[in-house]
Amino acid sequence: MSFFQTDHPMFRYALVRWVCVILPLGWAGVEFYMNSPFWGLLFGALGVSALWVLVITWKGSGPAP
Repeated sequence: MSFFQTDHPMFRYALVRWVCVILPLGWAGVEFYMNSPFWGLLFGALGVSALWVLVITWKGSGPAP
């Protein structure tokens, strides 16, 4: 079971998938910079999970029509 519903039509677009990876990882960097390691780890784990599911192991229906 995944945190992301990968069969949603929104995830057909590669740009959407990459944004869903970059935003939490970027926010994790902000949290670490602001000396909040708990939130940094939380958003970092979310970003790594999104990277794994939405980019590395992506088995989508191909490019959007």
